[in-house]
Amino acid sequence: MWFVTTSMTTAWFPLEQRGMASGIVSAAIPFGIGFGGLLTGRLLEVAGTWQKTFIEFGVVVTMIAVVWALLARDRADLTPQPSSNAVVPPVPPSSPFGSFVGWLVALCLFANAWQLIGLNTVLPSYMYSLGYHPTQAGAAILAVGLIGVVSTPLGGVISSRLILRGVDPVKARAHVMAVPGFLVAGITTVLFPIIARLSHETLLLMAALAGWGVPLANASIGALPTDMLKSPDKAGKLFGLIILVGISGGVIAPYVIAAVSASAGWTVAFAVLGIGALVGMVIGLIIPRFVQAMPADQLEPE
Repeated sequence: MWFVTTSMTTAWFPLEQRGMASGIVSAAIPFGIGFGGLLTGRLLEVAGTWQKTFIEFGVVVTMIAVVWALLARDRADLTPQPSSNAVVPPVPPSSPFGSFVGWLVALCLFANAWQLIGLNTVLPSYMYSLGYHPTQAGAAILAVGLIGVVSTPLGGVISSRLILRGVDPVKARAHVMAVPGFLVAGITTVLFPIIARLSHETLLLMAALAGWGVPLANASIGALPTDMLKSPDKAGKLFGLIILVGISGGVIAPYVIAAVSASAGWTVAFAVLGIGALVGMVIGLIIPRFVQAMPADQLEPE
């Protein structure tokens, strides 16, 4: 769903609004995680069994999908059409796998999923080891998820403001992703086991900051393919590659972080997660350099 909605949304909106649009779509992910956790318990109370709860979820999702199918429209084609006598050159086939900068963005999403999914994996066990009550632990997990509802669209707004001030679009997206996104997430995650144990208030603060940074980067990750390639068709293929490679970080992280925390302790486990986010920051800072070196046949005028 993230692939379909982001590809369509970034094609619908112009450059100045694309970041905000991508941020709103991506903000639905942490909102769904946070709200879904609360909704599940309520549905279970009403339905009485897990089986009925799954059915209720399925009915809601199906209804939303039907509404989406009825309302969704392709973007209007505003490009001038050649006359009947004009010779139209063949369009060379494009493959997202040949774009080096596309792989860099995919690695940013890998670092993104690595930090956030890994954090959600290790955080409950860590808080219970400190003796926090389940209600206190639940509040911290909720803070990690719901803070992304604010930070994700804000990341799109910041990059769009920079673009309106004359900053190169790719540079604006990539640097917003790197600094207020990955840098905040990386530093906060490394310091988490040192500061969070001081009190429940510091725990909530660190949970919010650790959850803030990575979702903020999603707005840029969703908009960058269209910004770089200027073609919705090519951008959709590239975004598919980015998700394919990037989400694997969320698949690998739970196993690795669980093993590290069991063998080396909590401090090392959080440090491994934070370093992953800092790697994403470095990649984000160098992405604009490689976009400038992209072959001309991969670019299309906007």
